[in-house]
Amino acid sequence: MAAAYLLVAHGSRDPRPQQALAALCERLTQELGCPVGWAMLEFGRLPLGGRIVEFIAEHAIERLSIAPFFLSSGVHVCDDIPEQLAVARSKLASGPASPTIEVLFHAGRTIDFARAVADRLARRTQPEAVVAIAHGSRRPGGNAEVERFGERIRAAIGVPFRLAYWSREGDIASALDACVADGHKRLTIVPHFLFPGRLTDAIAEQIAASALDATLLPTWSEDTEWATRAVLDWLRDRAPAVPEPSIAGQP
Repeated sequence: MAAAYLLVAHGSRDPRPQQALAALCERLTQELGCPVGWAMLEFGRLPLGGRIVEFIAEHAIERLSIAPFFLSSGVHVCDDIPEQLAVARSKLASGPASPTIEVLFHAGRTIDFARAVADRLARRTQPEAVVAIAHGSRRPGGNAEVERFGERIRAAIGVPFRLAYWSREGDIASALDACVADGHKRLTIVPHFLFPGRLTDAIAEQIAASALDATLLPTWSEDTEWATRAVLDWLRDRAPAVPEPSIAGQP
């Protein structure tokens, strides 16, 4: 097999992200006509380095494109994936063949999530305000793509917009309280998460416990038609992320 793709996601004890990623990869394999596998950085059956070696052996791959399925340039994209790739290359170096491995720019840099939000909102009754909720990264500069995502939504939708981070204590409550203080009660909540899981469940519970008339949109993978089309375009673009650019230098 000449070429293949491996989507790498965060991983969770919750089975839903793994199930969604596996189903997405099945659809992508059918569309692209080549193997599209998946791996988890955490809670996977194998460490990522071992999974890369296994996947290459399973399909006799000569060229592998690793696609980091992450929304920001955080620790996992900038540190963990390169470390595990080095482990895989070390193991492959002692084998009979040395396949070409490239790492694509991560999903948050390549896929136009802001346009997708605007398109979703255009198909619904216009809310009084929109709140997007992202996980957030502790790495310096790691939230750059998410901030640009928020800026583009703010410029496109024509209603008040706020961006909140789950990882910042009280940030979601503050954003909701600010909407109420401004007189906005009919809200649309955009969970900027790739998969449903315990965090999105907690967000839904927090929204339900409020007195707001709020509509919570699905996570990105739950819109299966959009997700398949968006990831297909990403993989076909094949823009490699090596060498890794600095955040400050990104367009």
